[in-house]
Amino acid sequence: MKFAFPGARKIRTRKVRAIVDAAIRVLEDYDAQGFSVTLRQLFYKLVSDGVLINRIPDYRNLGRYINTAKESGEIDWASVEDHTRFVRGRQRYRNTTELLTNAAEDWHMDFWAGQSLRPELWIEKDAVLSIVAPVCNEFDVPYYSLRGWGRPSDKMDAALRFSRYAKAGQHSVILHAGDHDPTGLSATENIENEIAKYMRELAGEQFASVRRVALNMEQIKKLALAPNKIGEDGDKSQESRWAGYVQRTGTRDTWELDALDPSVLQRIIRDEIERCITDKRAWNKRQKFIRSEAAKLQDLIVSAA
Repeated sequence: MKFAFPGARKIRTRKVRAIVDAAIRVLEDYDAQGFSVTLRQLFYKLVSDGVLINRIPDYRNLGRYINTAKESGEIDWASVEDHTRFVRGRQRYRNTTELLTNAAEDWHMDFWAGQSLRPELWIEKDAVLSIVAPVCNEFDVPYYSLRGWGRPSDKMDAALRFSRYAKAGQHSVILHAGDHDPTGLSATENIENEIAKYMRELAGEQFASVRRVALNMEQIKKLALAPNKIGEDGDKSQESRWAGYVQRTGTRDTWELDALDPSVLQRIIRDEIERCITDKRAWNKRQKFIRSEAAKLQDLIVSAA
């Protein structure tokens, strides 16, 4: 919904006008693909496009510019998401039939029973949750936002979870997606080391592996991604891992996961998940069984209405 407030502030300078116009183009493109974005995603996309510099003042200013454009009716109020601030409350239903219908939509069975691999998606930040969620839900794959390297307690919980899968003969695979920068690359190694350590303590064996699925140099080159334009406030060279990053990758450039086109990120995640389906025949048989059980549930709802 777009709504212009009477007397709303107008964008007056050419510099701000250019930034807002670029933001509107990104938002319209994402909306046409069925995606909404966070302010952080929008910011890194504009950084990747060379419109902004990766520094705190530019990020803060972008938030103010977007709010001004919303109040003046240029940008839809729902076009930029905020995953941290929203109204919470109990779910309401008009009648019991609606309750049962919603419950049926939420009901599902384990897709991965009978497969030798069992994947989970671990991503570096909350900003891309809304992008990866539809694909993960489609394939019944759990997903987790590390917010950096993740909490040790979460990794211990994962190791316990993986040990239970191992008893059923399944090897767990962590699909990790993060920035191509010193912290993002180190996070993959940290996950591997921490999960391995906890599994050794639990069972003395390895029953999970980590596969970095994005970003990597092959993807960066193939997609011709523009490097992150870093300003003084966000200089990655100040990080303690910078020297190792430069030596390992042979570049001083960095790339943000957020800058990937949502449809591209979804395709990457979908391809990696499908690689984990080791027995297609068993998968299809399982899907057919789940659909038949869902049909039984729908019949119960109809009879109860």
